[in-house]
Amino acid sequence: MLRPAGRLIDRVPQRDPDNEGVRATVHLICERNDETHVRALLSQALASDGLAPTGLRVRRDDQGGTSLRAAVSLSGDPARALEQLITRLSLEPGVRDLHWHLDDTSLDSEREAAA
Repeated sequence: MLRPAGRLIDRVPQRDPDNEGVRATVHLICERNDETHVRALLSQALASDGLAPTGLRVRRDDQGGTSLRAAVSLSGDPARALEQLITRLSLEPGVRDLHWHLDDTSLDSEREAAA
């Protein structure tokens, strides 16, 4: 059901290796009973090479679901890092919805604006 999401990763632009990184946000909805397990998997996946978690937001809805939104910064090849993350999470039976997007502002642009 969620495997086509992995194919979208091929559309992620390749980044210059000298670039400090980009930001991405991963959104998922899971069954409330699976929240602890899915959060642990998400945390474990975010600890992989090339990913640095910058935030996690959790919301519980009235229909028994939990929405997780993880903000990450990516260095190196974002397609590879996102592919591993999305593939792992999409295999979980309690995950009902899973998508991601690159944020408009790169980390380099934010640093330049702050300087």
